[in-house]
Amino acid sequence: MLLIIKGRDNPKIKSIKKILHSNKSDKFIIEGLRLCFDAMESGIRIKMTLYTEDSLNKNKEKLEKIIKASDEAYTVTEDVFRKISSIKTPQGILCVCLKLDKQVSLDKISNIGKLIVLENIQDPSNMGALLRTAEALGVKALIISNDCCNIYNQKVLRGSMGAVFRLPVYTSDNLINEIKYLQKKGIRVYASVPDKMARPVNDINFSSNVAIVIGNEGNGIKADTINTCDDVITIPMGGKAESLNAAVAGSILMWEIMRTE
Repeated sequence: MLLIIKGRDNPKIKSIKKILHSNKSDKFIIEGLRLCFDAMESGIRIKMTLYTEDSLNKNKEKLEKIIKASDEAYTVTEDVFRKISSIKTPQGILCVCLKLDKQVSLDKISNIGKLIVLENIQDPSNMGALLRTAEALGVKALIISNDCCNIYNQKVLRGSMGAVFRLPVYTSDNLINEIKYLQKKGIRVYASVPDKMARPVNDINFSSNVAIVIGNEGNGIKADTINTCDDVITIPMGGKAESLNAAVAGSILMWEIMRTE
């Protein structure tokens, strides 16, 4: 029997609001047909799907597949959906998903290739763009410090276009230890900095396995992290700008290391 949730005080609705405002939950929220369908196709465990009748009518084939893959599914009224949506113009579909195992365990990465290491990235839009670019260019995996913004942030999820679901992302509470581990595996680790005295990235042969560290938008990479890396590199700039947006810089760096794959 079709169950329609009409009240905002329904326990299911309250539980979703709680997840949206908590970083400690073992679940996360995604919205929109494309992102929800990507999650389903990527094998993400969907605990609950909420959708409006209008959304079902417009996207019947794909939405029915999502509903079938969900542990629970409920129709909600347009009014209720607007109250739980974080999107200005919601599409009328929301999934509650089980978080993936993102704790660091680099020994899970077989045949280590080209990696990106992110330290204290705070802007969710930057994080989402970095994840999307990494997947598009074929980066093997990302290692992120635990002081980076939450990868389950709504802006990160939307900006990554589903890359969060598919790309190995390992969270670390000690990047220096992870860098040393990579070095023991024969991976050369480069710190990227906006410093003209550093080696130009386009002068380096990245044909072997490497890792590039990208730092905080305002403060860059911490001094201890830089000192642990094998070398320091920079993106040559001919204009008056002193630095690049973290997502833009990261995209250029990823292109450079991957084009010599």
